[in-house]
Amino acid sequence: MHPSEVIANFCATRHVPLSLVCFICHAVVFHGGCALFALLDRKRWLQRYKELKGDQLKYRDMIGCVLRNQLLLLLPPMLLCERLGWAFVYREADGTVRQEGVFQYAVNAMWMTLGHDLFFYVGHRFVLHSPQGFKFFQHDMHHSTKASVALSSMYMAPCDYMLEICVPYLVPLCLLRADPLFNLAAITFGGIGGMYEHSGYNFCPQVPGLSTMAHGMHHTRYNCSFSDGVGSSNLMDNMFRTDYEHMYPKWAGKKSFRSATASG
Repeated sequence: MHPSEVIANFCATRHVPLSLVCFICHAVVFHGGCALFALLDRKRWLQRYKELKGDQLKYRDMIGCVLRNQLLLLLPPMLLCERLGWAFVYREADGTVRQEGVFQYAVNAMWMTLGHDLFFYVGHRFVLHSPQGFKFFQHDMHHSTKASVALSSMYMAPCDYMLEICVPYLVPLCLLRADPLFNLAAITFGGIGGMYEHSGYNFCPQVPGLSTMAHGMHHTRYNCSFSDGVGSSNLMDNMFRTDYEHMYPKWAGKKSFRSATASG
């Protein structure tokens, strides 16, 4: 049986919206991952990979804001998208469960990566980092963190959260109209990259797409690397030449703060 059919049967027999199932899985993975990074910080395990430190705000200071954002700003639009038939629709017009193959999943993943980068970059650079928008939309609240606590990836003011989380994930998904398995995977695992690049750790700096250096530079310099970093195509940063390697040529080729400091 195709995994999408299993998911669809679960939702149908228990009368649970697919969007709610996706949200719950997202919350479990996100908060489980953040708790794991918090444990690493508390026990001081793997500190040789910890490159960014210094956040004054701690886990307990941010959790209330993050939960409010997720429950009040992310979940309702997800439920609405399903209600309107824009996303999380798991049956075709003839009543059969929508199912896709490996090739289509690869195409879908490529679109989500590109689509997310497009919407994230536009909102992040041109709205939130505009001279008026930075304060007006309270993006300074997110930048009060130093990208050294994983939970801070969703510590944002409401308008900021809508522009950086809700729109970049839901709009490309609505345009895609994928099957249940892809909807579940996209929402469940979509927050892992942001969580990781805000944790302060950099486990695999030399692996393409897995260095947290870009977003670390964004939090320290503010004027570079506006794409979402880990897990993103970073296409927009490259097109507009706003990645940190173009903005700060002396950092070109550097994928780790530790190695960059060591090499001078």
